[in-house]
This record gives sequence, structure tokens and C-alpha cells, in this order.
Amino acid sequence: MRIKENKIVALAKSRQFDQVVNEKKILALEVSNGKVKIQNQEQRLKSLWLAIGLLMTAMLCGILYYFFRKQKTEKQQAQSNYEIEVKRTKQLQATVHHLESYKEEDVRLKNEVFHEYVKRTLNITQEQLEAYLLVIAGKTNQQIATTLFISREAVKKRLGIVYETLKMYSNTTQNAKMSRTQSIVLFQQLYLDFIVIS
Repeated sequence: MRIKENKIVALAKSRQFDQVVNEKKILALEVSNGKVKIQNQEQRLKSLWLAIGLLMTAMLCGILYYFFRKQKTEKQQAQSNYEIEVKRTKQLQATVHHLESYKEEDVRLKNEVFHEYVKRTLNITQEQLEAYLLVIAGKTNQQIATTLFISREAVKKRLGIVYETLKMYSNTTQNAKMSRTQSIVLFQQLYLDFIVIS
């Protein structure tokens, strides 16, 4: 009987031991599954952070590219404006140099040739040209009339014809009256054209 009891006790202990072992295995499996879940979550977080990092990098690159293109465009525009100004300055310097290179007699002869060119190009008379040359010299209509011994109305008539022909020469179709400054600018352009031709 004692042997039976011992066997029963041993069998019970063996079952308890097996049950503990099984519980340990189940616990180890749950721990392993928990680790796998944690690793999966960590992997998802890493992927999410990587995606966020890539998105931020792409946005930053886009912003930098926009500002780079804008700066490049502004630099090109500034360079273009600078080149235009340099070209204009060189043209003016060439004109000044061209004028200074003539001696007094050469200037007188050149002026005569230029005046003939102006009369032919604009189809105006010597009297109209003389009145307009006094405008360029800064004279008022009254001063021009006094200098040429004619009336103010005659001065206005002569200058009106010159202004109209300058408008046609410049292909200007404005109805408004041409100012003295505008006419002088056009006359300078006429002179530059004359220099190119001569």
C-alpha cells in the first residue's frame, strides 16, 4: 500500500512537473511572441520615421531648388540689365569720342553734312531746321523769334512741322503733342543713325 501511495505521489509529482514544464514552455512562447510583436512595432516605427525623413528631405530639396532657381533667374536678369547698361554707356562714350575726334573745321563740315542729311531725311527746309537747332540750344519760342527776326506764330509753325516729321521718323503714332525733350531724344537718335551711315 505504501508502494502504491508512493507511486501515486510520484505520478502526481511527475504530472505537476510536466504541467510546470508546459507552463514554462507556454510562457516562453508568449514571451517570444511578445518579442516578435515588439520587434514588428519597432520595425514599423523605423519605417514610419524613414518615410517622414524622406518626405522632409524631399520638401527641403524642393524649397532649396525653388530658391536656387529664383536666385539664378534674378542673377541672370541683373546680368542682362548690367550688360544693357554697359552697352548704352559704350555707345554714349563712342558718340562722345566720335564727336571729340573732329577738329573745329571738321566739326563744322560734319554739321553741314548732318544738317543736309536731316533736311533730306525729315523733308524739312533750312528755316525749319534753324528754328529747331535753337530749340536744341535751349531757347524759348520768343527767343527763337527774336534771333530769327520772325513772329512767334511763325516759330510755332516751323517747329510744329519739325515735330510732326520727327514723329513720323520714329514711327510714333501718339496723338499727344511731342514735348521738346522727346523731340531732342529723337533728334539724337537721328544723329546716331547718321554716324552709323557716315
